[in-house]
Amino acid sequence: MGFITTINKDTGRDVYACEVGAEGCTSYPCRAHKCPAGWCQRYYICESCWSKESVKVALKNSHATCAGRSRQFEEREEERTKLLKEGKFLRTAALRSANGERVHVLFVNSEGVKKGFYMDPEVYRSIPFLENSTVEDYAAAGRLVEAPESFYGRG
Repeated sequence: MGFITTINKDTGRDVYACEVGAEGCTSYPCRAHKCPAGWCQRYYICESCWSKESVKVALKNSHATCAGRSRQFEEREEERTKLLKEGKFLRTAALRSANGERVHVLFVNSEGVKKGFYMDPEVYRSIPFLENSTVEDYAAAGRLVEAPESFYGRG
């Protein structure tokens, strides 16, 4: 869901409107409701829509995977913190070259020190985007060529 706003006819101010239905019922005032897992943005529902059991069931179903996704995110963040404490350099950005023959990958450590490497696109794609990936992970997947310091803002 996204936020729907309308103009309060009494005050002339923007207010959040109800988000229920494909177009939203757009009634106001609304109450903010939070994702049960704290994962999604809050959503606004008017009292009339909130009183309908079908709305509550639909919202519960729409948040069925939120707790799992929230847990996955927390686990990735814990792993990231652990790797950085170990002094590892983690992937932070990548850009494919204009001719598509290689990928320029930037890694950074906990102190903000950067390292850049060139690699084949197949090597870069061998590690899923959401995984925390280190220089060592990519080196195990294929050949890396260290980029000059000018590649990552030095020199």
